[in-house]
Amino acid sequence: MPTVSIVLPTYNRAYCLDRAVGSVLAQTFDDWELILVDDGSTDETPALRREFAEALRDRYRDVPSSRLGASGARNLGVSKAKGEWIAFLDSDDVWLPEKLDLQLAALNAEPNAAFCYTDFFEFDDAWKILHPRHLIPAEMVDRIYPQLLEIRNNLITCPSVIARRDFLIECGGFNEGMKVCEDIDLWTRLAQLAPVAAVRIPLTGVHSRHNHQFPYADSLLGRHMLYSAAVQRDGALSADFVEGLYGEAFATFIGVAHMKGDSAEAQLIEAAEKPISVLLQTDPFAAESAIHNLVDALRECRAH
Repeated sequence: MPTVSIVLPTYNRAYCLDRAVGSVLAQTFDDWELILVDDGSTDETPALRREFAEALRDRYRDVPSSRLGASGARNLGVSKAKGEWIAFLDSDDVWLPEKLDLQLAALNAEPNAAFCYTDFFEFDDAWKILHPRHLIPAEMVDRIYPQLLEIRNNLITCPSVIARRDFLIECGGFNEGMKVCEDIDLWTRLAQLAPVAAVRIPLTGVHSRHNHQFPYADSLLGRHMLYSAAVQRDGALSADFVEGLYGEAFATFIGVAHMKGDSAEAQLIEAAEKPISVLLQTDPFAAESAIHNLVDALRECRAH
């Protein structure tokens, strides 16, 4: 049974898939299995899968799926995994050779940790390094759970994470109903269960396209949905902290309306602060559509 199961979902990325798999083959730690979840690719990916199966043999597991999306594909890969630890890698990202070795050493030093993540660097299509190091400040490592809630920029990128399989199963894996921020949502749930380890070296290379995959407004709204869900799960957060999160979420809805150039909608949202606050606290993941419905109703009332 392998120590680490590497879950690699892909969809129509034959042009870079061999690069990602090559970074797995280059690992100095070699007790792993690779689970490739092809989520219905229509390019040359099936041919590459056959090559990987022949080259890797019993270290490779081929898991075809049909348009589950990234979260669904990752969850499917986890369900097929045999290793104690699950490492995630996206098909356009890469690892440096020492990544798994150094993370497992960090986890041995923190045996109760739910997961371990690393610093990362960004590169573009031409392999030009755009940002050589996304540093995790040392003071944040021991209190990463509140930092995940407080900080807008994601400190933890998915391909940097190696997580204990039992904890992933216990917390339900990735939320397949979320369009954005589903990775941060999972990290917050794992961080509530157990300590988190970190390797403050940029061992993960992230293709810069990730930063532009979703509109900025959607990302902000998605983040505040998971903030609200985290508050519901964790009764230990201070009242001031909770109030600050809800206040920022409410301000975000107003700000997004302004970003769309709809000052009238922003005014309507501001006028409906009390019912919107209730929506955020009762059903955070339904709040966005409910708020839009409320704004439409208010707009219709004002028209009459």
